[in-house]
Amino acid sequence: MTEELLERVNLELTGLGPDFGECDMGGCDQDMDGELLDRLNLELLGLRPDFGECDEDLDEPSGQNLVLLRPRLLRRITCSQTFRDLAEDTFPGLNKSPTYWRLIQYLIFGTFFDHQSQQLIVSQRILAEIEGRSDTINHYCARDLLLAFQQDVMSPEIFAWTGCGKGMCRQVKTLTFPAGFQKAIGEEWDKSHHDEGRVYFADGRKFSRAKEKAEREECKTFALSRQAEVGCPEAQAILEYMNGLPPNLFSKIRENIPTASAIAETLENEDAKKIQRSLLKSIGDQPQPFYGPSAKGNTDRIFEIGGGITNLERSVRRALTPDWFEADIKSSQLAICAMLWKVDEVERFLEAGGCIWEHLYERIGIHPDQRARSKPAIKEALYSTCYGMRIPNIKGRLTKALRKMGIDRRGQRFIESPLIHALLIARENAMARIRDEGGATTCFGKRLSTAQFSERSILAQVAQAVEMWLVNPAIELAKKTDEFKIVLWQHDGFSAHFARRGEMWRKRIALAVNERIAGAGVKSRLEWKE
Repeated sequence: MTEELLERVNLELTGLGPDFGECDMGGCDQDMDGELLDRLNLELLGLRPDFGECDEDLDEPSGQNLVLLRPRLLRRITCSQTFRDLAEDTFPGLNKSPTYWRLIQYLIFGTFFDHQSQQLIVSQRILAEIEGRSDTINHYCARDLLLAFQQDVMSPEIFAWTGCGKGMCRQVKTLTFPAGFQKAIGEEWDKSHHDEGRVYFADGRKFSRAKEKAEREECKTFALSRQAEVGCPEAQAILEYMNGLPPNLFSKIRENIPTASAIAETLENEDAKKIQRSLLKSIGDQPQPFYGPSAKGNTDRIFEIGGGITNLERSVRRALTPDWFEADIKSSQLAICAMLWKVDEVERFLEAGGCIWEHLYERIGIHPDQRARSKPAIKEALYSTCYGMRIPNIKGRLTKALRKMGIDRRGQRFIESPLIHALLIARENAMARIRDEGGATTCFGKRLSTAQFSERSILAQVAQAVEMWLVNPAIELAKKTDEFKIVLWQHDGFSAHFARRGEMWRKRIALAVNERIAGAGVKSRLEWKE
């Protein structure tokens, strides 16, 4: 690292960078290009659970990305006849256009929320899909549909949206249903009236098992059509396995939705509750996840298409799938980056059995009662550190997130951790090497050029490829037996369902993955969750 670069990093670490001053929030709004890159980078990391890998937080996402979401976005949602009749009585203007029915369905049951605001996304691309105008997207005005919906169905007092710009797409700002209708939505989530007749919300057609099967096959066909676009043979093999699983592995989880819904209701954040309940409703109609590659080809990772089981909070997911066993690589990305960048301080810490979360809780000053709530924000800050987010933005975003929990001005403490400090220095060295060499090569032999990808994107892709390679022995074992199936793919881990000899297979899977981890020199291991 050059002296000039080292000096710049140290200035930013102390909050004295020349462009940002000393404020923890410095730089968050002053460098929009950098902020946009940072937001894109979080997408690359898979840190936006409600979008998968889609760049939905950008002003107008690409058509490719929305197509990746289409099977979940516009697929048929079922409800009770009672609920649909109530919707028609409450909002008679819905009958003026079939598009209005599809739009209110999305407003009630949609699963695409902004990660930070936790508000429903109503971008141009989403609304074009709802109106059936995707083929004219370049000339489509989303605002016209929203204004017409306000005039005919829901007035501005009860339905309004934000503007779009500064890297943010349009979001729902106000959505206030009458008390009776809101109560009915909760009952519908619980399927209280399904014995009175089940219909498809958007058009009122009666539900049938044949239509349900056709819906699942449509999603599967779409997923299979995307497999050829995957970035490497290893990811291709994982996609083929995950998209070829039998439906009966997932149909049984429907009976656990009431229990999972009850767990969702215990979440402190009201918006988080709504997101989890909406996801559970979507899962209830079509529980089997299907996977696709990155729409932009900017990672070898594979992603569940749309909002589904992988997007649930862990406590809700465990309640939904109590018969599945979850495993993941401990501090996966941190350990991989420490290995790739030769961060001795971090490797020694991990090898000694240190827990990065406990370390950061102590350094930041998080009370034990607040640790569970604060972990997502701290996790995002750690991953952002690994993949090139500007230091003032790391501090600012973490400070802002923790402030909402009553924890004030802690971003600087995160940066001052000796482990984070070492990681940041090593990160700058790694990015400098990528610049000097014009790119990097993944463990799968895929060349990533700076002519095509940013340095930060290359940094992430190299580490994510290692992560996939480390977990892959679990898939290889699953292909050789019918005694267990990998039923959920989550980048640094997976969920498995065991038909026979579960304890023996869990040991074999852990042994296979951990042998590969040790052979790669990564200071971590695969662990089964309790």
